[in-house]
Amino acid sequence: MFAIIHALLGGIIGLNLNSVWLVIFLSLASHFLLDMLPHWDGTCGKKPCQPNGKLATKKSTLILRFFDFSVAIITIIFLFFQFNNKMLILGAIFAILPDIAKIGYLTPLKKSKAYIQYLKFHSIIQKDVSWKLGLTIQLILLLILIIVLF
Repeated sequence: MFAIIHALLGGIIGLNLNSVWLVIFLSLASHFLLDMLPHWDGTCGKKPCQPNGKLATKKSTLILRFFDFSVAIITIIFLFFQFNNKMLILGAIFAILPDIAKIGYLTPLKKSKAYIQYLKFHSIIQKDVSWKLGLTIQLILLLILIIVLF
């Protein structure tokens, strides 16, 4: 699922709750629930992390992910200035944190069994579909989240 969708849902959670811990928990949970929905985000299969320590991802996927995260960060900043709400930022950040955590694979963290188990779990719950259907589903979600937000 694109980071912008995770960030928007996390921001909505943050806007509507006053408990820091509840915002953190629900934003993290929302990430995994959204990833269970059928989607396409340019990933190259369910096994991007190889046992030899190399990342099996196409350059085009890395560019797409960089663009996706850039748009999400710009949107979070815009929303903060629009709503002036720190809980919105907290929710948005924790909603995209599980994807940001994948960067750890480029560090010695990739030798941690617990971290590899997390990557496997995050990969298993993904529900990939064709790019046309996946992008349509995400576009519909994006529009719903924007309507709910404003």
